Amino acid sequence: FIMTGEANDGGWNGMHYQGMKNACEEFGAKILLKENVLEGTGDCQEAIHELAKEGAELIILTSYGYPMEVKNVISEYPQIAFYAISAEYYADNMTSYFGRMYQARYLAGILAGMQTKTNQIGYVAAMANTEVNRGINAFTLGVKKVNPEATVHVYWSQSWDNQAKEEKAAEYLIEQKNVDLLTYHQNQHFVARVAEQAGIYSIGYNEAVSGLSEKYLAAA
Repeated sequence: FIMTGEANDGGWNGMHYQGMKNACEEFGAKILLKENVLEGTGDCQEAIHELAKEGAELIILTSYGYPMEVKNVISEYPQIAFYAISAEYYADNMTSYFGRMYQARYLAGILAGMQTKTNQIGYVAAMANTEVNRGINAFTLGVKKVNPEATVHVYWSQSWDNQAKEEKAAEYLIEQKNVDLLTYHQNQHFVARVAEQAGIYSIGYNEAVSGLSEKYLAAA
């Protein structure tokens, strides 16, 4: 199991790990874990080599950027099954997986469309890949279902985990687009906390954030 963050965080990595941990316990499988393996650094390739030496029979790549950067390494281990989150690259021994998050995003959009008073809603997105675009589209369809007059404004952070960029994006949407509700597609909850400080509504993505007011409505 290879991840960009840590198994005990409250965002993408922590929730992802918890799901796999529960599955492994049910089926009696042993977890071999590599944490804080950043995309684009070469560390993912090294992590695969290490896991292969440790006897891994199945390796799960939990971040979108991993598969393309480790294509050659995957081909070196035809005896290992690889699963990659939201991958746009495939191999004989690798397939892609993802939850039907667009369904939850659609419901979150309905909630947002019913809640907004300014009809201006902000969405802090990571990068324009299939996974993120699918979520934006589903959310917007939900908004439009109940509130055809509302607009969803998208701001790209170009990263899964960059506090400064995400906070800047949230502040821009509040100040320049008059949004009264924010949602996001990143690993952590920085956007929700900016929304809380500004006194506007927010809808999260991963684990529900604790310690916020009732203006934090839900988590997809």
